[in-house]
Amino acid sequence: MGQIANARAIFERWMEWEPDHNGWTAYIKMETRYKEWNRVRTIYDRYTQCHPSVKAWVRWAKFEVG
Repeated sequence: MGQIANARAIFERWMEWEPDHNGWTAYIKMETRYKEWNRVRTIYDRYTQCHPSVKAWVRWAKFEVG
């Protein structure tokens, strides 16, 4: 707790490996907990570029809707 910068650094290194959907979702959930909405949108953008699938786009749309 309180080590958000370290957690972000670890997630960023992990995202370089282009993990599956669960990896991206874990990163998104962490940022959502801290209500970092702009970061969440940026991560969703990167996620959909890495995995241009319906699953990824639907998850982003559900986030935006609410």
